[in-house]
Amino acid sequence: GKTKEKVLIIYTSMWGYTEKVVRLIESELIKQGVHTAVHNLAYADVGEVAKDLADSKALILATPTVIGFAHPLAMQVTYLAKLLKPPTKYASLIVLYAWGTNADRQLSDALKELGAEILDVIKINVTPTEDDIKKVKELVNKVLQKIKE
Repeated sequence: GKTKEKVLIIYTSMWGYTEKVVRLIESELIKQGVHTAVHNLAYADVGEVAKDLADSKALILATPTVIGFAHPLAMQVTYLAKLLKPPTKYASLIVLYAWGTNADRQLSDALKELGAEILDVIKINVTPTEDDIKKVKELVNKVLQKIKE
């Protein structure tokens, strides 16, 4: 299928930290005039997520960890993407964790199966620091550069 200059941001958030990072990304993309679709997996319609997977050039998946692993809703959406085989060309991952995490490896492996180029994996220990925010903004710039190619 044909993709648009569109970024799909899929996330789940337990304490609000992941959502704050997602809102920063969304804001930065919108400032640059990029079409974005944002879905909170806690209440997203699977059909709407699937529709946006079908035409988004880039995917950003953001999730907290649950007992050191990816949130189950994040794993569920990677399974959906694997079934749909969307034409998404680029993917990035943001993992927020408290004590340690295998979620980055777990989700990176799942995203690689899509055939998308992984642009970045950012790990944030609970609350984003200034350095984390800088990394997130650098990710946005990478995504912008790639979707405009």
